[in-house]
Amino acid sequence: MCRNKQRHRTLQIQRAAKLLVTPFLLASPAAVFAEPVVNGNTISWPEDGWYQVQSADGATTLCNGGKSCTVDPGRYLVINHTLGIRYTDVQVEDEPGRNAVLVSGQTISWPDFGWYQVQSADGLETYCNGGRFCDVEPGVYIVINHTTGVRFTDVRVSDGVSAVINRNNHIELLEQVFEVYTGTLYGGELPGVPTGFMDSHLSTSVEVPEDIQNENHHVVMFDYACDNGGVLGYTQRSGFPYWVEEMEWMDCLDGDIIRNGMAYSQDNNGYYGYYRYLMKSLSYTADYPSGEKMTVSGSYGSISESHIDPSIRTIRRWTTEDFDYQLQSESSLLEVGDANTNIRYTWLGRNTSVLSAGMSGSFRLKSDLSDNQDIDVTMSEPLTADVTGDFGSSYPDEWSFTLGTLELSAEDGSALRLKADSGDVDTVEITLLQDGAELETFQQPWSLWWDVLENVQSDPRSAK
Repeated sequence: MCRNKQRHRTLQIQRAAKLLVTPFLLASPAAVFAEPVVNGNTISWPEDGWYQVQSADGATTLCNGGKSCTVDPGRYLVINHTLGIRYTDVQVEDEPGRNAVLVSGQTISWPDFGWYQVQSADGLETYCNGGRFCDVEPGVYIVINHTTGVRFTDVRVSDGVSAVINRNNHIELLEQVFEVYTGTLYGGELPGVPTGFMDSHLSTSVEVPEDIQNENHHVVMFDYACDNGGVLGYTQRSGFPYWVEEMEWMDCLDGDIIRNGMAYSQDNNGYYGYYRYLMKSLSYTADYPSGEKMTVSGSYGSISESHIDPSIRTIRRWTTEDFDYQLQSESSLLEVGDANTNIRYTWLGRNTSVLSAGMSGSFRLKSDLSDNQDIDVTMSEPLTADVTGDFGSSYPDEWSFTLGTLELSAEDGSALRLKADSGDVDTVEITLLQDGAELETFQQPWSLWWDVLENVQSDPRSAK
């Protein structure tokens, strides 16, 4: 009797289970369930169960329940535990630039969005684990973001320097940039008042046209005979408070250089001190026997200001305004364009020396160092420094700019940012970038550029 009751009870349970399960089993082949939806970095799902989001290998759970889950780019496992359905390959695509791998020279770098590893192309050798960059030899590499599962399988590092601005040339590039600000990169051959030439060549007085004579207090004009039959025309206009000298070279052979074009200088004597304008050239050219050709236009020089202030001991300055310069040969090119710059060193004090240094302005630079690509040089904040010590009118033995930001950007997207405020007065902070993304930041000693910064081009209006 007990055995029959037991058997009857078992059959009832089996029939009940069959009634509950059979409809689902019969309907399942035709059932349609809404799948998870990916929008940007968010995975969402319908309200048909309790969901869980895990890493692709199921080892890490990222979200439990709810209606959505925001994750990094990669592959994920999404499980509907209510219905027992597993979605094993839910892809979250990378946002542009978020997970990009960049190559600059022989450095592979990436943004701070995961834990990266750099491997050989066959995956047999690992070169770097973690960090933000990896220096490697030329070749092909795999870069893996293990946080998101994203793999970059064809990262190529060439045996040449691919970026115009890079770790290998940044010291020399900055040296060239500082030489533009100080004028020493190009200033030695700029046209000035050629007093030396005029002292050594025959001159002929030229009658001053009446309209020019009437407009000025005093005017004299001379033509100087050049070594090849060409002419240097010279005009001097004077009268309080100005003094103007104008030069026009017309196919003028000066030694072994053929000069053409115009330039002029103006000095003012005012009631409040002495002021000297910049030199200005108009389409000036110089052809050298080596085959090089120099072209200059715009204003340049060293502005002399009133020295009424008794605290000023010495001023050294170089300034450009709408200045363009080019020196070209068959094999090389140096070009400075759209230059509006100013560098000024002022020594103050009588008993204690104070050097007040400032550098500002912008220009465009093209040279062999930049592979003849344009580099735009700007300052979002002028470089400045105030140094106190017992060094007279000479430069301190060791000094540096302490404030200011200098930026270089090339046509290929490579760039450099120099910050004078590095936290250490003896160093400067350098950041290399590519397409706006930071590759690396490091410090360099200011002493790398001391010699360059101390040499400021002398005024081209002095005797030549």
